[in-house]
Order: sequence, then structure tokens, then C-alpha cells
Amino acid sequence: MSVWATENRLVFAQVKTGEKSNAITVIPTLLEMIALKRCIVTIDAMGCPYKIANQLVDTGADYVFSLKENQETLYDDVKTYFAGIDFTHPDPLIKTGSTFDVDHGRQERRNHAVTDDVSWLVAAHPAWNTIKSIGVVESIRTVGGTTTTELRYYISSLPADPVVFGTSIRAHWGIEHSLHYVLAVAFGEDACRIKSGNGPENRAFIRKIALSLARSDTDSKRSIASRIKQMAWSEQYLERLLFQSGFVDQTEASAPIS
Repeated sequence: MSVWATENRLVFAQVKTGEKSNAITVIPTLLEMIALKRCIVTIDAMGCPYKIANQLVDTGADYVFSLKENQETLYDDVKTYFAGIDFTHPDPLIKTGSTFDVDHGRQERRNHAVTDDVSWLVAAHPAWNTIKSIGVVESIRTVGGTTTTELRYYISSLPADPVVFGTSIRAHWGIEHSLHYVLAVAFGEDACRIKSGNGPENRAFIRKIALSLARSDTDSKRSIASRIKQMAWSEQYLERLLFQSGFVDQTEASAPIS
């Protein structure tokens, strides 16, 4: 499991999950490895028990968690609250916003609604006393002439702000597009046959370091895959990224080694 910093486009931490462990057992350890104060943390629905929410708030961070049926009555209560919502004329207690994207022939409009009317929810779920707002996103996607609509529900420790809410949710998918997809395509991660021992974890570290180096070349217009090949073919190019990129403190890089 990895911690992905959206604005920096960097992996800040990584922890290997054991054969008998899962996300819920690993996430607390992963979060302890980094400074999260004043950060907004997003986690998939499988990794959002209230104990993790409390851990984040105690460190000075905020969270936006997606809800699914695995949260049972919490999910049902939030879904019921937003049932039949009109995003153009919502209830006075609900704040709304929308975004529209066109990418590779796909059109997607996202209607956001968020509210801080949560006292009833916290009363029904006292363990979730860090919840300050709840929200829903209506995703209307058109691909190849086919339009689909999906509703997704969220809880958050942030005040109700549709702009921050929408931005946080959109940013959450950065780890899929900017990390997992690139690792699979540019590095062939899914096809790697190293499956046992420390090999998978060590290879994952190396791939992510190489990806960070490739991204540090902000002057290049080439794809990530092309930059990786150039790093392998040209020692001069590799040394420039290692010792002269924006990731390196030039004072430390020029200091003598003792």
C-alpha cells in the first residue's frame, strides 16, 4: 500500500501487506510514517473505519472517505438523506457545485452536494464523532454515445464546502491515473513474475523512485516511458536527473562525502 501526495505527484510512503493482513491493519502503520498535519487524506471505502478517522484528526489532518455498503447503516443513512436531491434547487442546508471534463472522447459532469447538517448522523453513530459534513457526487458520464449516471456518498471531517469537497474527490483518483496506470503501462508492473520474498516490495520501491526521477525532468516533452528508456541508454541523462534535478538539494549534493 502507498501514500500518494497529489500535488507533489510523489509516493511518500509504502508498506507491504502480509498474507494474513489487509488494508485496515496496514493503514494505521502507513499513516504514522508521514507528517499529515493540515493535509486532506482520502481513502477508499474499504479503509475507513472510525479508528482511522480518529487517528487522522488527532494528527491534525482532515479526511474525506467514500462510503459503500460495507459501512452498512452509516452508508444507508447518508444515502437516505440525499435521496431525491435536486442539484439545481437543493435544500437550504445543502451546498452544491459542479464540474465538467472532456478527456479522450469521454465527457463527464460531476454534480457535488455537501452539508454540515450531521448532528443526527453522529447521534446515530457516536463512534463517528469526527464527522463534520457528508456529501454526494452525481457522476454523469458519456462515452461513445452511451450515458451512465452514478451516485457516490462521502463523509468528511471538513466543513461543508462544495469546492473543497469536489476537488478532494477528484484528486483522490490521481493515484490511479498518475501512479498505478503508469506503473502498469510504462514499467509493466502487472507482468512482473517476481512474486515471493522481498522481491515484490523492493521492485516496487525501485519503480517508484525511477518514476519520480523521470517526472523531475520538467523540461522534457517526452512520455514517461521515453524518459525511462533515455535514463537506461544515457548515463549523462541519468546523472543529470540524479544530481541536478529539482528533487536534489544542491547544497547537499555538492558537499564532500566523508
